[in-house]
Amino acid sequence: MTHRRESSNSPISPTATSCPATGGGVEEDGKTVAYGWLDVTWGDAEMTLAVHPDHQKKGCGSYILEQLQKEAAGKGINYLYNTVRPTHPDEYDVTKWLKQRQFVEHDDGVLRRAVNAGD
Repeated sequence: MTHRRESSNSPISPTATSCPATGGGVEEDGKTVAYGWLDVTWGDAEMTLAVHPDHQKKGCGSYILEQLQKEAAGKGINYLYNTVRPTHPDEYDVTKWLKQRQFVEHDDGVLRRAVNAGD
């Protein structure tokens, strides 16, 4: 498995998880199986996070979210946010997953989480 970081060339130490990710993206046999990305706008960052179904429930998403949180804190970002569209095939599960990780759903459908420099 090859690992790559989307937004930086610096390596990240792996965590205790069954997903051997070490950064913003994970490749297996030359194929991307998980990745995360931040799109910064006006002090907040829209978060993109995707994990191939064969690699879900192994800690990959949580690990990548942790790395995005650290990157956001380092850049002085106030909030991470994501919108799970009603047309998303796993809308309920993805929304639930984000809420379990301190994202709060707002009336506009956006899920937001404060970025804490201490995280």
